[in-house]
Amino acid sequence: MSCAERSGFLFAHACDRPSTGACFSCGKAICALHTRLAPDDGSPLCVTCAAALGPLDEDDPHRNRDTAYDSDDYRAFDDTDDTSAGDDYEADPGAS
Repeated sequence: MSCAERSGFLFAHACDRPSTGACFSCGKAICALHTRLAPDDGSPLCVTCAAALGPLDEDDPHRNRDTAYDSDDYRAFDDTDDTSAGDDYEADPGAS
């Protein structure tokens, strides 16, 4: 059985992952990615039912973005002078 949660940024589409359980509130089949835990008793909820409960707890890994980025991610946008890359991206701009 596949996950019955619908997801998507602009257009909702069916999730194609296999279900790992069911939502305690509505009974919908949900995969591990779409499973949230109820703050009061830890029962599994689908994303839709969890959203209806209100904001996520600060200790929820889907809410906590402090650990989402590491130093390599921040270094990609660092303004420090990197002499190894040089000032020009192409040695011969007329070649392309």
